[in-house]
Amino acid sequence: MTMIQFDNEAGKFVYRAAAVITRGDEVLLHTFGDGAFWVMPGGRMEMNEPGRECVRREIIEEMDLDPATDVRAGRLIWIIENLYDQRGVRHHECGLYFAATLPADSLPMCKDSFIGHEWDDSELLFQWFPVAQLPQVNLLPSFLRTGLQQIPAHTEYILHVDGGQP
Repeated sequence: MTMIQFDNEAGKFVYRAAAVITRGDEVLLHTFGDGAFWVMPGGRMEMNEPGRECVRREIIEEMDLDPATDVRAGRLIWIIENLYDQRGVRHHECGLYFAATLPADSLPMCKDSFIGHEWDDSELLFQWFPVAQLPQVNLLPSFLRTGLQQIPAHTEYILHVDGGQP
């Protein structure tokens, strides 16, 4: 697998696809490592992999779902160009954020929190958050703390600059 990312003297570029999964007035987020911040489920796109397929692949892999699970990536909500610093390295991330659905009886939809796994078998903590509480959550990119309060009817491009992400 060839992930679309590269490093050079100016920093790191990452091409990512993410899922906006809702359950009533809640949204599903995950954290990893020290849990310092939360993100939308998803990951780096592979070369020649359409964004919707990346979302489906990442959800199945990270949530430890059966590959036959009916995971659907729907309409593109945001294209977020995210510029930030992480551990002293400048990052330029281009993220495609798709509305996504899971079967109503699937574990992620039935549990308030659960453990999934990254490609290296490290644990991911998934948790549902009320959208109204997102301004108090360290969700990155931080635009999403308010952006998820009112999801736009049409695809929007967002240029987001965060100076000090972890």
